[in-house]
Amino acid sequence: MSFQAAVDKLNSPVKDLVVAFTENGTRHVGDAEKDQAEVVDWIEKAAQPDVASEANIQTLNNTLVPRTYLVNNNLTAADVAIYGALHPYISKLQPPQYYVVPSLTRFFDHIQSSPSVRPFGAAFSTVNFDIENAPTPERKAEPPKKKEKKSASATPAPEAEKVQIDIGEETGPRTVVSGLVHYIPIEEMRDKVLIAVCNLKPANMRGVKSFAMVLCATSKDGKEAGIELIQPPANAKPGDRVYFEGSEYENGTPLSQLNPKKKIFEAIQPGFITLDSKEAAWVNPATKSVHKIRTKDGVCVAPTLVGASLS
Repeated sequence: MSFQAAVDKLNSPVKDLVVAFTENGTRHVGDAEKDQAEVVDWIEKAAQPDVASEANIQTLNNTLVPRTYLVNNNLTAADVAIYGALHPYISKLQPPQYYVVPSLTRFFDHIQSSPSVRPFGAAFSTVNFDIENAPTPERKAEPPKKKEKKSASATPAPEAEKVQIDIGEETGPRTVVSGLVHYIPIEEMRDKVLIAVCNLKPANMRGVKSFAMVLCATSKDGKEAGIELIQPPANAKPGDRVYFEGSEYENGTPLSQLNPKKKIFEAIQPGFITLDSKEAAWVNPATKSVHKIRTKDGVCVAPTLVGASLS
């Protein structure tokens, strides 16, 4: 089925939202042929009368556990169609109901807050989520374990997606929940020097509090085509500051913690890429200026990926 045929099955105002967001199918429809087919498939799902059935909601929540977006690692018409189709359902949920689908709730909030979507979403009211008071599942305390402090190292913890990352703090390693273990063998992560975004607000993820986000590159052909850790310069030390090139950023003082309600990281993350040189960079959406991501000793890079997105 073609993109246009799939969109024609959508009801207004979802159809209008997708058409406006994609500029009549000329943007955000997938780069590779495989991605385009997946986008069409998701739009067809959005058009189904049972898109918000209990079974489909649970399936979608499980699908989104390791993902930011539905197709590849980019915002596409698939995300916008599913967001619009589920808006009537999600907007009526009470906290106890959306607490049980945390990945879907996170996805929905991310899409509705995206600067790329907001200009076209006048027909869709903003849904406010009470994330601050989300319950934390009870967990049995684990016996303390002696940890060996290593330079920017990652070691496995009891939970499959939980790692301990040393970022050079006196308080010791930070606990980070990451789906990277499904794509990068833990043996390849252990003792790796890496980049972590450390001023995000700690988040409860599947019952474990995560205190940072590991920055990695995802192939433009999708996660299955490759995910790599972004690497700092060879002589980087744990705790080295990472920043964008440019005097306004190099001389700036980072916020100790980003306010999640202001969606600061969500606004700039779509501009994260790897250049033809494999150097990590951020493209300012307003000025289109390119700012490489670096430490005082050099630019951060992906081992092999070009044109990759960073998250």
